[in-house]
Amino acid sequence: MARRRCLVCVLALFACSQSLFDSHPDSDKDGGGGGGGDGGGGGDGSIPVSDCPDPCAGDAAADFGGEQGGTNDVWYYLRDTGSANGADYADLTFATWQGLDAWSKGGGAPAIANCTGQDDPACAGLDGFVLLVPGVGGERPALAFRAPETATYQISGAARVADGGPTDVPIQVLFSRAGRHDALSLQTVRTSETEVGISGLVPAVAGDEVMVSIASEVDGPPPLGVRLFFTRVDSGGDAFPGSCQLALRFGEDSLSDECRDTPIMDIGDTPSTSGAGPSNRLGNGRVLVGNDAGTGAYLKLGNAPMDYTGDFTIQFWAKLDEPQPSFDVAIFADTSDIASSTHGGQVINRDSADSGELTTCYYTRDLADWLCIDGTMSTDAGWHFWRIIRSTGSGRYQLCIDGAEVSGTPVPSSANMTGDEAPRLGRMIDFSPPYFSGSFDEVRIFSEALPCVTAP
Repeated sequence: MARRRCLVCVLALFACSQSLFDSHPDSDKDGGGGGGGDGGGGGDGSIPVSDCPDPCAGDAAADFGGEQGGTNDVWYYLRDTGSANGADYADLTFATWQGLDAWSKGGGAPAIANCTGQDDPACAGLDGFVLLVPGVGGERPALAFRAPETATYQISGAARVADGGPTDVPIQVLFSRAGRHDALSLQTVRTSETEVGISGLVPAVAGDEVMVSIASEVDGPPPLGVRLFFTRVDSGGDAFPGSCQLALRFGEDSLSDECRDTPIMDIGDTPSTSGAGPSNRLGNGRVLVGNDAGTGAYLKLGNAPMDYTGDFTIQFWAKLDEPQPSFDVAIFADTSDIASSTHGGQVINRDSADSGELTTCYYTRDLADWLCIDGTMSTDAGWHFWRIIRSTGSGRYQLCIDGAEVSGTPVPSSANMTGDEAPRLGRMIDFSPPYFSGSFDEVRIFSEALPCVTAP
């Protein structure tokens, strides 16, 4: 398959592991280094950028302001509260942090400060940078760029610690969308005064929040300076939709794909309805009410199969009612009939009405029958973030929930997993009717392998 640049590749000290558009993404359980190798390195050959390229959509330092939105209504200053499902963010408050103009939690960490024009020791060598100050108890500072329009955005800039700051401290740098586990790129930096480049691409729907946050496995990590630019890509193969095959957001009674205008069909004896989503920042979700007669709602996502010839990621938020109306409840499915000469796809099946036993089965073109892997899910009736990831670089196929692998297996990198059925939410293709009862939100499919594990 054609190789693409990784979403956010940070040179020299950042191992470019688990990145959108990485030519060899690695989604294994330990967060392994798809592009970085041992001891860092990695990246896509970028050099640190000091000015926002045209057409510039956002400059984190130049646009820094005392109102949420910054000076151009695209920057938001948040804290990740550390919730298990990664969906909960709270606004920081604008005041000061150690004498610097900053967004902070009550004047303490986590905090986001502007080092432009500052001679404070905390900002030494960081003119033009925004300073991200880690919190405690799992709280992360989260600097969010809210896409003003649907487009692919080039990310560029640099990262480093202040002059005289602690060196060789591991800090996780996470780029994510709409929640901690909706990770776009995940790297670990060993802190240094050396400035290293940030470069990458992300297809975004208007209103998407692309967040950069930091955390560490060690106590008391130092603040990290980030120079961050977002530039709209208007032409060429990287222009929107890029790797995005489908983007379904479920706004107010909306059933429209914002990626490729795929028709979305609300099918079943009981129509789906609009309802609460995983968080206020994500807006409404879609409620599918099932029953033990199998006459509930389900959604068909288009009339054609998704492209699974190479890397792909299928992701969504799901909230399952407990107990489910029946056993054999399909959450996501696009498997073909095995008799088809172009069989492919996968199905995630809940095996029991009142337990979290899962079976994920998949086809490739050369399989005589589907293969299945087992896992478990929470039965707390809460919202959780799901990902199916296929990486040709690592040769692995994974089901991940809330930033952790639930099940996985090797799949040959040459195998074609494209089938001949469009995806369904809430029912299998042929075998069982729509028993599923629960809600979905933010359904997206990419032709890239995104990260599975998100914990530092």
